[in-house]
Amino acid sequence: MDQNGCSAGAFFMLNEPQPIGSTASITTALCQGTATGAVDMTVTGGTAPYDIAWSGPNGFNGTDEDITNLFAGVYIATITDANGCGSMQFHDVDEPGIFVLTELIGVYPGGFNSSCADADDGSIDLTATGGTPGYTYDWYGPNGFTATSEDISGLTGGQYAIILTDANGCSTLGQYTLTSAAPVVVGLSAGAFSGGVNTSCAGTPDGSIDATIVGGISPYDISWSGPNGFAAISEDLTGLEPGTYSVEVADAVGCTADANITLTAPDPVDAAVTTSMYGGNANVSCFGAADGTIDLAITGGSLPYVILWSGPNGFVSGQEDLSGLTAGVYSFSITDANGCKAFGQVNITTPPPIDLSLNASQFNSGYNVPCAGGNSGSISTQASGGTGNLSYTWTGPNGFTSNNALLSGLEAGTYTLTVTDDNGCTASTSITLTEPQPLNVADVLSDAGNGYQISCAMNDGAIDLTVNGGTTPIQTSWSGPNGFGSQAEDITGLEAGGYIYSVIDGNGCTSSDTITLVAPTALTGTLAVSGNICDGTDDGAIDLSLAGGVAPYTFSWTGPNGFTSTNEDLSNLSGGNYAVNVSDAGTCTGSWTATITASAAMDLNAYLSTYGSLNIPCVGDSTGVIEVQVGGGATPVNVVWTGPNGFVANNITYLSGLVIGDYTVTLTDANGCTLDSTFTLTGPTSQIDPSMIASLFASGTNVSCLGASDGSVDLTVTGGTAPYLFDWRGPDSTQYSTEDISGLIAGTYDLVITDSNQCTFPATITLTEPDSALMAQLTLSQYNGGFNTSCDGSTDGTISVEVSGGNNGYLLNWSGPNGFSSTADSLSGLAAGTYSLTATDMNGCVLIQDVVVTAPDPLDPFLTPFAFPSGSNTSCAGANDGSITLALTGGVPGYTYAWIGPNGYSSSDSMIVDLAPGTYCLSLLDANGCSVQACTDVIAAPALDASTSTTSADCGAIAGSVDLNVQGGGEPFTFEWNNGAQTEDISGLLPGTYVVMITDVNGCTLPDSATVSGSPGLIADAAVTNNACNESTIGAIDLSVLSGTAPYLFDWSTGANTEDLFGLESNTYVIAITDAAGCSWTNTYIVGQGSEITADSLVLEYPSGFNLSGYETGDGSITVTPSGGTEPYTYQWSNGATSAMNNGLDAGTYSVIITDANGCSLMLVFALDQPMDLVMPTGYTPNNDGSNDHYVVHGLEAFKENHITIFNRWGNVVYDRMNYANDWAGENQEGEILPNGTYFVVLTLNKGGETLQNYVDLRR
Repeated sequence: MDQNGCSAGAFFMLNEPQPIGSTASITTALCQGTATGAVDMTVTGGTAPYDIAWSGPNGFNGTDEDITNLFAGVYIATITDANGCGSMQFHDVDEPGIFVLTELIGVYPGGFNSSCADADDGSIDLTATGGTPGYTYDWYGPNGFTATSEDISGLTGGQYAIILTDANGCSTLGQYTLTSAAPVVVGLSAGAFSGGVNTSCAGTPDGSIDATIVGGISPYDISWSGPNGFAAISEDLTGLEPGTYSVEVADAVGCTADANITLTAPDPVDAAVTTSMYGGNANVSCFGAADGTIDLAITGGSLPYVILWSGPNGFVSGQEDLSGLTAGVYSFSITDANGCKAFGQVNITTPPPIDLSLNASQFNSGYNVPCAGGNSGSISTQASGGTGNLSYTWTGPNGFTSNNALLSGLEAGTYTLTVTDDNGCTASTSITLTEPQPLNVADVLSDAGNGYQISCAMNDGAIDLTVNGGTTPIQTSWSGPNGFGSQAEDITGLEAGGYIYSVIDGNGCTSSDTITLVAPTALTGTLAVSGNICDGTDDGAIDLSLAGGVAPYTFSWTGPNGFTSTNEDLSNLSGGNYAVNVSDAGTCTGSWTATITASAAMDLNAYLSTYGSLNIPCVGDSTGVIEVQVGGGATPVNVVWTGPNGFVANNITYLSGLVIGDYTVTLTDANGCTLDSTFTLTGPTSQIDPSMIASLFASGTNVSCLGASDGSVDLTVTGGTAPYLFDWRGPDSTQYSTEDISGLIAGTYDLVITDSNQCTFPATITLTEPDSALMAQLTLSQYNGGFNTSCDGSTDGTISVEVSGGNNGYLLNWSGPNGFSSTADSLSGLAAGTYSLTATDMNGCVLIQDVVVTAPDPLDPFLTPFAFPSGSNTSCAGANDGSITLALTGGVPGYTYAWIGPNGYSSSDSMIVDLAPGTYCLSLLDANGCSVQACTDVIAAPALDASTSTTSADCGAIAGSVDLNVQGGGEPFTFEWNNGAQTEDISGLLPGTYVVMITDVNGCTLPDSATVSGSPGLIADAAVTNNACNESTIGAIDLSVLSGTAPYLFDWSTGANTEDLFGLESNTYVIAITDAAGCSWTNTYIVGQGSEITADSLVLEYPSGFNLSGYETGDGSITVTPSGGTEPYTYQWSNGATSAMNNGLDAGTYSVIITDANGCSLMLVFALDQPMDLVMPTGYTPNNDGSNDHYVVHGLEAFKENHITIFNRWGNVVYDRMNYANDWAGENQEGEILPNGTYFVVLTLNKGGETLQNYVDLRR
């Protein structure tokens, strides 16, 4: 319309694009939470081209039409077309549902998933949802467990894991813990006595066993078995005999454990007795000796032992073994460390004494030897007693000794006899043999001058004798030359010669001698001619030798050519006849003649041995020869040789075996004429002289190493006569023929060199080698456990080496693990491994030796908190009874433990107990300081709680009830009501308060109570006092009425109507009570009695049958052993003793009162007897006068078994009887009457073992 109001109309068609939209193909994600989805979008509508902006989960954005790698969620595409029109398109990418694993785990009593600690009966029933069905199952568990089924069974406790994979390959992990109770563990310990035994004495049943049970689920059923049918059900045992005891424990769910322990007992206290034993079966060597010994070999019982000895003459000792003992009976008692005892007696016996007497020979005038200086005395010996054979030892004058009992041929003097028996016992005595003065004969001879007794050619000699000494009468007889004889003491008119006298005294002792009367002898002479004239020389000589006559002498010589002389001897004489006349100082004369002759001249021819140009082949040889031929001279010709080194030879003409040098021969003929000649034997100027040089190594030895063969000898020979031959002999019979030798082992080499003259020379050389082979002494570091490094992987090992042997100058070379090398003799910082040492000495000898450095296994702790039946690690809420056990491998024992936990907890034990809930960490250190750490948790138990509701009861009616509800804790629960009920709820109750103790499966308890209203019925209780001692009447019943309506009426079965009863004997008593409301109550009470005290007794009885070993010995003993009553016991003896054993008692009556802990008592009375005092008489008179006719030992009637032996003074047995009855009447074994005298009596009491000895005089 215009301004004028004019209008006009027209039609137009407007077209618009289709709305922007899209279609899409969506790919679902394969797995929950994976980016595997996709959107394939096609845009519709609008005006192309399009701009696309995507947004989506997790900040996704994009501009492509199609998008991939998408998580599940809504993706928004903002599309803008060419006209700017926009649109938002929503596309939902889906994914499979989330995996859900639902498990059903089998549960056993106690809330555990397996029945027992080591059972394999657990199970998991699995149900899986989510993901894409078509599942596969992969299970993993302890000890390599695997499975591919959905459900698994036959499982032990532990961690199980499953990997569940769906049809798209998507997977999830599930983990489950199966619990099991801690294993039932039984620990046994036995009570110990001294010596480490478990019962005090052999045969005493006082052993004990303490059992400690942990683990499993309490309560426990206990079953013991042991020796001789023993059975018990208590946890700890006492009063046990020795043997093996077995226990089987079953916990509340039937899990079991068993254990064994052996109780030991000592052997009975016993002693083997060994006594000294000498010849004759005696225990001391000699009569009266103190050299007996007793050796006790104690067995059994428990150390230490207390030993008490008593013996003769008040002997006491506390030593085990005794020495220096005299004869007698010794008693001993042995008490071991546990009070076990043994007794015994030992009899020390003695041999009889040695008795000696001596008798000497008797001669005229009372002498024991007839003649002075004679040896015809004798001594006889009588010896008896002692043991076995007697040996005799005599000493006497001038070193005299003998071993004979009878001596003869004795000279005068004192003789001492020592008699020794087989035991070495001795007795000594002496005797002196006398002799007369010696016969002494003095003579006076006639004197004829010049020292002669007879004149020349006369019979005028005389001898005058004087005799002293000897014993009268004295007789003299003479004999002399030409049949001379005389009985006179003095003789005359004697010629020259020897006169023998014999003087005999009254004992036949003689003295004889020869007296020579001398007259001058006839004059005699001899002429010795020497130096006869040789080849015209005047060198003759005559030597006159005279005998006889009386000097001085006069001489008158005549000879050829008017020769005269008055000399005794002549010289420088020429040949011819010579005569001499000699006169002595008296009237004796003599004449003699001699002739001197001349000799012909002597000549000499010689032959000498020849070896080439020499006479002797070898230096030092003795093979030279000289032969001579002698002519002329007056035979015989004497040949005398002299030569080197003092060589001398006589009257031989052939010499051999000569050494080099000058030899001179001197020929002397019968006239003394001589001829000298000298011959020279030649030989080599020097002997064979070898020079040997042995190989020499740096160490100074000739062979390099022990056992090597690299020695050599360089030989140089001089002297002798070349060429040479060589013969070597070495160790092991090796031979060489060369001058020099090599390739030699150590040892001695013998050489013989032979030259061209067959002369030989021996030589020896010894090649040395090191004294020993190379040796290495390796010393490794030592850590605890015997390892060479402290910890696994540590480098603190050391090796030190000391090389010896071989040759000094050692070089060392080490190699080891990880390229290790060194040249030191001390290595440190070593890791575990094998190290090899190469040692080389200065001679190049080599030793190779390996050594292994060890290390412990790595420390590996495994911590296990103890699980209670409810599965918690503490039993109850607020309880601090958790425990952690440690299983440990590796390292070195001697571990130290450092635990830390909540609230400042710390411990150094291997197993920790009494723990509060929380985390506990262990720092473990082994003996070498190696360390490791591990932690675990102790999980607390839930708190136990309860509530009650009640129903009341009418007065006196039994109609009340309590309904109990329990929360927390661990099922199942047990209930203990104070009325004895064990159910959760109780009914049929009287009015009153009911208390319950609730116990869960862990043993946690919660007390609770409920009060049932109403009036109570009549209720009473009583305190019963039993009689402490047998047959006493101090019992009592103290009755208390607990509820009812007063007043009360009491009716006892005794007829009493009091509330309480007193002065009761042991019996059964019935009470009936009626209250004011007519309610009644009845009950029965028993007043008991203590057991009767009884006692066993042991009264010591000696082998003699008496209670004392001898008369007034004070060694009686009484021991009482009470039973019954109530221990402990006290003892009061009439002699003041206060123990069960009363020792050191005299004969008499003793009483003891035994009182138990309740004051009950028992009295016992004992009578000790003793033998009579044994008295051995010292004399008796068996003359049949009715008085003292038998040898009576007073008190012997107590010793029916005995042995008596009677010795005479010579030690011979004259009477011997077993079981002597005081009936010896002075006869011997054959019934013959014995002479008066002193006899030695030995009485042995066989049963008691005592030996008595005494002398007795027998007089009729």
